[in-house]
Amino acid sequence: MGTDKKILLYEAALGLIEEKRDMSNIKVADIAKAADIGKGTVYEYFKSKEQLLAESIIYFLKKCIKTFEESINSGGGFKVIYMAALKNISSTMTASRTFSQYITFNECNFSIKKTMQSLIEEHFENMRRAYVEKFEKIIDIGVKEGVLKKKPDKFSWLIAFGNSIMCIVAFKHGFEEFVDMTEEEMMERSYNMFVKVLT
Repeated sequence: MGTDKKILLYEAALGLIEEKRDMSNIKVADIAKAADIGKGTVYEYFKSKEQLLAESIIYFLKKCIKTFEESINSGGGFKVIYMAALKNISSTMTASRTFSQYITFNECNFSIKKTMQSLIEEHFENMRRAYVEKFEKIIDIGVKEGVLKKKPDKFSWLIAFGNSIMCIVAFKHGFEEFVDMTEEEMMERSYNMFVKVLT
């Protein structure tokens, strides 16, 4: 039952972060109310608001990794899986703009970030590695199909994939180079560039 209540609190905290876009203004009472749980109960599971918010972000990122893995395991060829991975990242960014700002250390919530940093950093590196390991499966599929002539070194494919992610970011921020493209066209060009860089 404790796990269920924690998930309710995570989901409530995530909803408030998206709604208010300023973690420093969210109160424990707000989270408890949104989760329909007594404020005192929150402190049975968390020592502080910062711990609750940090764990909520970790919970969110773990869900993203699971969805990312599902897109890889969904079947289809290299291009289908690569495009599914890009769509997963794009939809995650759309659904969680505040988290994108948090992870990229944008200006919002800087003071609370510093307080929460130590609570998140040990998990963040493990989650980054999980993403990398899962994406390497996509690379292996590309090599197996002959789309990629040989397996590129990790640095090269990480940089190439990073470029695809930056294209998504630029598209979502309305950079002038992307204004005449649909999201599908942007992803198609990102895919083509990824393959070109690595072949």
